[in-house]
Amino acid sequence: MANGSDLEIEKDLNFQYRTWRIQRIGWIVMALIICAGLAGLFGHHPFTKKTKETANKELSVEYTPYTRYESQDDLRVRFTSDPSHLTQIIRLWFDEAYLDSLNVVAVSPLPLRGESRKGQRAFVFQSDGRPFTATFSVQLHKFGVVQGSIGTDTGEVLPITHFVWP
Repeated sequence: MANGSDLEIEKDLNFQYRTWRIQRIGWIVMALIICAGLAGLFGHHPFTKKTKETANKELSVEYTPYTRYESQDDLRVRFTSDPSHLTQIIRLWFDEAYLDSLNVVAVSPLPLRGESRKGQRAFVFQSDGRPFTATFSVQLHKFGVVQGSIGTDTGEVLPITHFVWP
Protein backbone atom coordinates (compact mmCIF):
# COMPACT_ATOMS: atom_id res chain seq x y z
CA MET A 1 0.00 0.00 0.00
CA ALA A 2 1.34 3.41 -0.92
CA ASN A 3 2.22 5.84 1.81
CA GLY A 4 0.81 9.40 1.63
CA SER A 5 4.31 10.77 1.18
CA ASP A 6 4.94 8.46 -1.80
CA LEU A 7 2.24 10.12 -3.94
CA GLU A 8 3.46 12.64 -6.45
CA ILE A 9 0.90 15.37 -5.84
CA GLU A 10 2.01 18.96 -5.87
CA LYS A 11 0.86 21.10 -3.00
CA ASP A 12 -0.41 24.60 -3.74
CA LEU A 13 -0.98 26.05 -0.29
CA ASN A 14 -1.91 29.52 -1.60
CA PHE A 15 -4.69 27.98 -3.69
CA GLN A 16 -5.86 25.89 -0.73
CA TYR A 17 -5.97 28.90 1.63
CA ARG A 18 -7.81 30.98 -0.99
CA THR A 19 -10.37 28.19 -1.43
CA TRP A 20 -10.94 27.96 2.31
CA ARG A 21 -11.39 31.75 2.52
CA ILE A 22 -13.97 31.68 -0.28
CA GLN A 23 -15.81 28.83 1.46
CA ARG A 24 -15.94 30.78 4.74
CA ILE A 25 -17.29 33.86 2.95
CA GLY A 26 -19.94 31.65 1.29
CA TRP A 27 -20.95 30.24 4.67
CA ILE A 28 -21.32 33.75 6.10
CA VAL A 29 -23.42 34.88 3.12
CA MET A 30 -25.68 31.82 3.46
CA ALA A 31 -26.08 32.46 7.20
CA LEU A 32 -27.00 36.11 6.53
CA ILE A 33 -29.61 35.06 3.94
CA ILE A 34 -31.13 32.58 6.40
CA CYS A 35 -31.23 35.22 9.16
CA ALA A 36 -32.83 37.75 6.78
CA GLY A 37 -35.46 35.17 5.82
CA LEU A 38 -36.22 34.39 9.46
CA ALA A 39 -36.52 38.11 10.15
CA GLY A 40 -39.18 38.35 7.44
CA LEU A 41 -37.26 40.16 4.74
CA PHE A 42 -38.45 37.80 1.99
CA GLY A 43 -42.08 37.27 2.87
CA HIS A 44 -44.64 36.68 5.58
CA HIS A 45 -43.36 36.35 9.11
CA PRO A 46 -44.47 37.78 12.47
CA PHE A 47 -41.61 40.29 12.37
CA THR A 48 -42.69 41.74 9.03
CA LYS A 49 -45.61 43.81 10.28
CA LYS A 50 -44.93 47.49 10.84
CA THR A 51 -47.22 49.96 12.59
CA LYS A 52 -47.15 53.73 12.11
CA GLU A 53 -49.34 56.23 13.92
CA THR A 54 -49.82 59.96 14.00
CA ALA A 55 -48.59 62.07 16.91
CA ASN A 56 -52.07 62.35 18.44
CA LYS A 57 -52.69 58.60 17.84
CA GLU A 58 -55.89 59.38 15.94
CA LEU A 59 -54.78 57.42 12.87
CA SER A 60 -52.59 54.32 12.68
CA VAL A 61 -51.75 51.87 9.93
CA GLU A 62 -50.34 48.35 10.16
CA TYR A 63 -48.76 47.04 6.97
CA THR A 64 -46.07 44.76 5.57
CA PRO A 65 -43.01 46.78 4.53
CA TYR A 66 -41.31 43.85 2.73
CA THR A 67 -43.53 41.82 0.47
CA ARG A 68 -43.47 39.72 -2.67
CA TYR A 69 -44.86 40.62 -6.07
CA GLU A 70 -48.64 39.99 -6.18
CA SER A 71 -48.76 38.28 -2.79
CA GLN A 72 -51.82 39.21 -0.78
CA ASP A 73 -51.18 41.38 2.28
CA ASP A 74 -53.43 43.16 4.74
CA LEU A 75 -53.30 46.87 5.36
CA ARG A 76 -55.12 47.71 8.61
CA VAL A 77 -56.09 51.33 9.13
CA ARG A 78 -57.34 52.28 12.59
CA PHE A 79 -59.11 55.56 13.21
CA THR A 80 -59.95 56.73 16.74
CA SER A 81 -62.82 59.14 16.36
CA ASP A 82 -64.11 61.85 18.63
CA PRO A 83 -66.50 60.13 21.10
CA SER A 84 -68.82 63.16 21.11
CA HIS A 85 -70.15 62.13 17.69
CA LEU A 86 -72.60 59.24 17.83
CA THR A 87 -72.38 58.53 14.13
CA GLN A 88 -69.58 59.74 11.98
CA ILE A 89 -68.55 59.61 8.34
CA ILE A 90 -64.88 58.68 7.94
CA ARG A 91 -63.00 59.31 4.70
CA LEU A 92 -59.77 57.36 4.41
CA TRP A 93 -57.90 58.62 1.39
CA PHE A 94 -54.93 57.15 -0.44
CA ASP A 95 -52.53 58.70 -2.92
CA GLU A 96 -53.71 57.93 -6.42
CA ALA A 97 -50.20 56.90 -7.52
CA TYR A 98 -50.01 54.50 -4.56
CA LEU A 99 -53.36 52.89 -5.42
CA ASP A 100 -52.24 52.57 -9.05
CA SER A 101 -49.34 50.36 -7.88
CA LEU A 102 -51.59 47.84 -6.14
CA ASN A 103 -54.83 45.91 -6.50
CA VAL A 104 -57.37 46.21 -3.72
CA VAL A 105 -58.74 42.67 -3.47
CA ALA A 106 -61.16 43.21 -0.57
CA VAL A 107 -62.16 45.86 1.96
CA SER A 108 -63.68 45.04 5.33
CA PRO A 109 -66.06 46.49 6.34
CA LEU A 110 -67.46 47.49 2.99
CA PRO A 111 -67.26 51.24 2.39
CA LEU A 112 -70.42 53.28 1.80
CA ARG A 113 -68.91 54.66 -1.39
CA GLY A 114 -65.70 55.65 -3.09
CA GLU A 115 -64.69 59.18 -3.99
CA SER A 116 -62.04 60.61 -6.24
CA ARG A 117 -60.39 63.99 -6.08
CA LYS A 118 -57.23 65.42 -7.56
CA GLY A 119 -54.38 63.01 -6.80
CA GLN A 120 -56.35 61.05 -4.20
CA ARG A 121 -59.00 58.37 -3.89
CA ALA A 122 -61.10 58.00 -0.78
CA PHE A 123 -63.04 55.20 0.83
CA VAL A 124 -66.01 56.50 2.82
CA PHE A 125 -67.07 54.56 5.93
CA GLN A 126 -69.67 55.11 8.61
CA SER A 127 -68.61 54.78 12.24
CA ASP A 128 -70.64 54.64 15.42
CA GLY A 129 -68.19 56.85 17.31
CA ARG A 130 -66.04 54.01 18.61
CA PRO A 131 -62.53 53.27 17.34
CA PHE A 132 -62.82 52.09 13.76
CA THR A 133 -60.60 49.63 11.87
CA ALA A 134 -60.72 49.04 8.13
CA THR A 135 -58.80 46.15 6.59
CA PHE A 136 -57.68 46.39 2.98
CA SER A 137 -56.45 43.17 1.35
CA VAL A 138 -54.02 44.29 -1.33
CA GLN A 139 -51.64 42.88 -3.92
CA LEU A 140 -48.73 45.05 -5.02
CA HIS A 141 -47.97 44.75 -8.72
CA LYS A 142 -44.81 46.84 -9.05
CA PHE A 143 -41.26 45.79 -8.18
CA GLY A 144 -38.93 47.77 -5.95
CA VAL A 145 -39.85 50.63 -3.66
CA VAL A 146 -43.53 51.61 -3.56
CA GLN A 147 -44.39 54.73 -1.56
CA GLY A 148 -47.66 56.34 -0.71
CA SER A 149 -49.64 57.96 2.04
CA ILE A 150 -52.91 57.41 3.84
CA GLY A 151 -54.88 60.18 5.47
CA THR A 152 -58.20 61.44 6.72
CA ASP A 153 -60.14 64.64 6.19
CA THR A 154 -59.05 65.76 9.67
CA GLY A 155 -55.58 66.39 8.25
CA GLU A 156 -53.87 63.30 9.63
CA VAL A 157 -51.43 61.80 7.09
CA LEU A 158 -49.21 58.72 7.36
CA PRO A 159 -46.54 57.91 4.76
CA ILE A 160 -45.97 54.22 4.06
CA THR A 161 -43.24 52.47 2.10
CA HIS A 162 -43.11 48.92 0.76
CA PHE A 163 -40.22 47.06 -0.82
CA VAL A 164 -41.58 44.53 -3.30
CA TRP A 165 -39.46 41.48 -4.10
CA PRO A 166 -39.91 39.69 -7.44
